[in-house]
Amino acid sequence: MFYQDLLMNFFQEIDEENSIVFQKTIPSQKAVYAELSSPLSWRLTEILEKGNLTALYSHQVEAINAIKEGKNVVIATRTSSGKSLCYNVPVIEAIVSDTSIRALYIFPTKALAQNQAKRLDKYNYAFYYGDFNFGIYDGDTPQDVRRKLMKKANILITTPDMLHMGILPNHDKWQIFFQHLRFVVLDELHTYRGIFGTHVAHLIRRLRRICHYYGTEPQFITCSATIAEPLSFAKKLTLLDFELIEQSGAPSGEKTFLFWDPAMKQEEGLRRSMNTEASLLFYHLISSNIRTIVFTRTRSVAEIILKTTRDLLSGSHSSLVERITSYRAGYIPELRRKIEKQLNTGELLGVVTTSALEVGVDIGTLDACVMVGFPGNIMSTWQQAGRVGRRTGASIVVIIATETPHDHYYLHHGEDFFNSCYESCVLDIDNPYILDGHLRCAAYELPFEEHDESYFGKLLLPFVRAYNEKNYLFYKENKFYWNIEDYYPAKDFSLRTGGGELYQIVNSSPPCNILGTTPGRNVKFYFHPGAIYIHQGENYKVLELDERKKKIYVIPDPVEYYTLPQIISEVEPVKPAEKKSYLREFYLGPLRIKEKCVSYREIEILTGKYLKTVPLNIEDNLMDTCGFWFAISEEIQKILRTTGIDLSGSLHGAGNSLTFIIPLFTLCNTGDIGIIVNLFHPATGKPTIFIYDRFPGGIGYSYKGCELFPSLIEKSFEMIMRCRCENGCPRCMYSSKSPYPQNYLNKTGALLILEGLMAEIRDCSGEVKRDT
Repeated sequence: MFYQDLLMNFFQEIDEENSIVFQKTIPSQKAVYAELSSPLSWRLTEILEKGNLTALYSHQVEAINAIKEGKNVVIATRTSSGKSLCYNVPVIEAIVSDTSIRALYIFPTKALAQNQAKRLDKYNYAFYYGDFNFGIYDGDTPQDVRRKLMKKANILITTPDMLHMGILPNHDKWQIFFQHLRFVVLDELHTYRGIFGTHVAHLIRRLRRICHYYGTEPQFITCSATIAEPLSFAKKLTLLDFELIEQSGAPSGEKTFLFWDPAMKQEEGLRRSMNTEASLLFYHLISSNIRTIVFTRTRSVAEIILKTTRDLLSGSHSSLVERITSYRAGYIPELRRKIEKQLNTGELLGVVTTSALEVGVDIGTLDACVMVGFPGNIMSTWQQAGRVGRRTGASIVVIIATETPHDHYYLHHGEDFFNSCYESCVLDIDNPYILDGHLRCAAYELPFEEHDESYFGKLLLPFVRAYNEKNYLFYKENKFYWNIEDYYPAKDFSLRTGGGELYQIVNSSPPCNILGTTPGRNVKFYFHPGAIYIHQGENYKVLELDERKKKIYVIPDPVEYYTLPQIISEVEPVKPAEKKSYLREFYLGPLRIKEKCVSYREIEILTGKYLKTVPLNIEDNLMDTCGFWFAISEEIQKILRTTGIDLSGSLHGAGNSLTFIIPLFTLCNTGDIGIIVNLFHPATGKPTIFIYDRFPGGIGYSYKGCELFPSLIEKSFEMIMRCRCENGCPRCMYSSKSPYPQNYLNKTGALLILEGLMAEIRDCSGEVKRDT
């Protein structure tokens, strides 16, 4: 409590602009303990006692009992509640009693896998007395260690990527392992959503199919952050039924949330940029020796905040400049491991990161968390907040509101945030692009049989017929066998991206080292010559994009701006489309999107001001995806004409607001959803709004938006109505991704369109009821 008071006094002292507009303290919770239905073996009991684990929390007992009973389990308790013990104890006890048993531990990242290996080391007393082996199997594992793990590993720790590339395609080398596989642990279940999650869902189907071939049906144990409907999500991911454990018995320290509205710049009447505000807060925290983690939504913002904070520290606190760093996807593995170690040992005092540190890599004890904007969903907000004040320690969480609608709403309705429901995880199992890759892998691994439809669904047969016609397969004795020699389909795609290979980012100046990597999709829009790439707080300018070698060449350049591409899109519906009854003209189905980057903006790092726009002429990107679209009726158009309101600005405002609302219902962000507005589209003959998934083949976000369409319209209307702006702003209907300026929008017209759509929804609902 004393330390909590010190932290609060600190924030009150630096809050000279009265930026704290909402404050809430979550009280500490005491531990709740329970007894197992049957005692553990003396070996495990002694190990736990040596680790000062003389009693188990209630959720740990509930999970261990269920696992011992052979049930598939979802453990969905809060961050830092001791979930790993829930599966380690029953798995190790089973192995110690029968050393032929095998377990597969799957983690979404190498860092988490290495963390788990360190935890398993603590059980080495059991390993010593039993013939017990465990190890990590990833891309860095030496060949001699791999051979040993194949034959002797009781617990194999790996990632989905290695399971996909190295283990399943070579299952014949893992025969002993699969014949004795009893447990599969799938940790951080909530991360397996969207594109990555859809890949992992197919990967699990391939895994279960191979297990069936070797005569095993392993028990699945999954751990997750708190999400909506975890049981149905786990079943969609694995095709299995689960028991849910969600009431945590672990203790937690007091945590105070501060909602922070950036200060006004009096001379301009505008708010200070979120990047500047976050950098100032980070500077004050670090210079006061408060261990801090700053979360941002994007890689570029993380780098900008690091650079600005280092500049601020370089004056009177120069000794602290090297005690802060950034951490994100795209760094080479060696750099990421180094940063993780420095955080854990306390060598680093602070870090600016993306969601890359949201999951449970061990980074030591931190005191303060700063979020640059609400992370986009309730689940991620609690995950990030859970990274500070682990277990019983007090902590402070500061959420800096950005100029976005849901940030603005929660800023002034703080209690609504704490009363909000968790979002659903979304998968699209039927995405044809993803399914095609995994079916080729499955065919390579084992011949297709009739019962395989139970794993891959009704789309399996059409794909098998197509493969057979192309001579990818041959038919023999009621089975379809892979027919292409010297072809390894698992190498064709990554589980982590929606398309395209990884590009290396190479420093062209000495020492000419590889700085990082980036996915290939849209690489030409973000890494064209002249674009700025920020790495570890240093600016680099792109010299060349070599698409043949998959390399991006950059040089250091100390400019004080970053770049942002301006992309325009065209859309064409691809038949057949499904007509929905929400409106008179509302459709759901496949779309073909053509994207073109027409220019890029140079934006000042410190202030966020647009400096200039530079024209570009980059070849188009074509993408087949899924979405929904609807036409604006003649009645609504007439209302706008009668009142003399601009149709285009009204349509763009209404459409943008819908894309802001969809992430409130699904675990996605606004960058996952695309919007195209046409004043006249041939498909409908009317003004039309298209909303689509920004991934090849679609991923299910727009389908979820379609299901919730009436609610989206109502929420969008409410959001724009309550905003105090005169004619549309980033807090209600303006998107920085739009090629049009903010003053192009028409707030009154957007409200009239949404109001008209609500009336049409009511009319169509009545017509459906009368028809039935």
